[in-house]
Amino acid sequence: MQINDGDTVCIVGGGPGGSACAMTLLKEARRLDKKINVVILEHKNFSGLRHHNQCIGVLSPPFEDILKKELDIVLPESLILNDIEGYRLHSDLLSLDLTGEEVAGRFL
Repeated sequence: MQINDGDTVCIVGGGPGGSACAMTLLKEARRLDKKINVVILEHKNFSGLRHHNQCIGVLSPPFEDILKKELDIVLPESLILNDIEGYRLHSDLLSLDLTGEEVAGRFL
């Protein structure tokens, strides 16, 4: 797929995946000296008192670093509801604990 000056790219979903896609597209367009428009379609309204994701809202560890390094954005601590140290997976026969930095995250 070729991107031309003035093209508009539409991304459905403004979560971590959609936001990362938008950042990557804009960075690549800049590298190619192309001027593009990126539109992110997100069905949730974040403008009121609940201005952050109330559903799942888990950020994996690299996302905060990417925001800082790529866009110089620091996630406000006021948005963090809890830190996640690990997960417990359950089946009919056993439970498995996953812990450590590679599975840690933050809950918005």
